[in-house]
Amino acid sequence: MLVLGACPSTLLVSLFAFGGNNGFIGTYYFAITNMHKPIETGSAYDGKAYAFWMFQFAFAATASTIVSGAVAERCRVIAYFVYSFALTVFVYPCVVHWVWSDYGWASAFRSSNDLLFGVGVIDFAGSSVVHMVGGTTALVAAIFLGPRKGRFGKKKFKLAQQSAAFQTLGVLILWFGWYGFNCGSTLSMQGYAADVAGSVATTTTIAATS
Repeated sequence: MLVLGACPSTLLVSLFAFGGNNGFIGTYYFAITNMHKPIETGSAYDGKAYAFWMFQFAFAATASTIVSGAVAERCRVIAYFVYSFALTVFVYPCVVHWVWSDYGWASAFRSSNDLLFGVGVIDFAGSSVVHMVGGTTALVAAIFLGPRKGRFGKKKFKLAQQSAAFQTLGVLILWFGWYGFNCGSTLSMQGYAADVAGSVATTTTIAATS
């Protein structure tokens, strides 16, 4: 299910998330066009744009795969694929453009002074853009699916003990991944951004061990 969630994200986040001169959705880098333009250094390709695409792909895949925990073994594979398609092509690109684009209507990075509530929305590592979108989708999916049959009530069954080894391995993989996810959200490792990344790494470690 994770693969099915990640694959559409690879293709579809390329369509509408990037650039544009409107506050609702990106259009400038539609389907990864306009990324291969010369930059000031004389390079034939704008490597920063491609790196940022890869970064955003990871966010889109995360928003999509968050739902897998709520629907795993409870829905058909085709239903999961359809939802992943809809989320990564219609929902996530809009939300990420609103908050993280220089043109987004809710962004704190707008060049104009008409910021939302005078300050705009600041989301450092995707707590709202990624996890709220994925969590809300998971909630809707869980409501549609309903509780597992026989899990609750007078004749409820007891779930078998899960693998403690796999649970521990999953925690360690996720823990390690958060360092790249959170620290990488500084988008730089030079100057003040490096100091912020160090602080974020410390906060992530404390949070994971709490």
